[in-house]
Amino acid sequence: MVDLARFKAIDDDDGHPTGDAVLGAVADVLGAVRGDRDLVVRWGGEEFLLIPPETIFDDAAGVGERGHHTIAGLGPRGLRSTATLGVAGFAESETAASPLRRADVAVHEGRDRTVDAPAMPLAREPPRGGRPRSAI
Repeated sequence: MVDLARFKAIDDDDGHPTGDAVLGAVADVLGAVRGDRDLVVRWGGEEFLLIPPETIFDDAAGVGERGHHTIAGLGPRGLRSTATLGVAGFAESETAASPLRRADVAVHEGRDRTVDAPAMPLAREPPRGGRPRSAI
């Protein structure tokens, strides 16, 4: 998850065309750092998702860091916007909402950096019979 800092100020102070140019430039950066099978989508006003299927966590974190540094240098007419990236791992036992939630929390924990949120291990609670349940 990519969250642009100070985007609202750019959009409000310099106008929507400038804000649109910043969003377009960020989309171009994410398109350039993504792999052939990766998906880039605009998630909210100034948020994007880069979804790299079948990518190991460390590789995804590296792509996020490259994107972060490139975004930091962007800006039409000298305007700068920084980004915070939340990189979340995905375990087969999870729903799609779990890594999205972790990435969102990671984005709000940092500012102008990449924050890792690897896949969480399953909590294993013993059933009433005392034996651990198997993960499905």
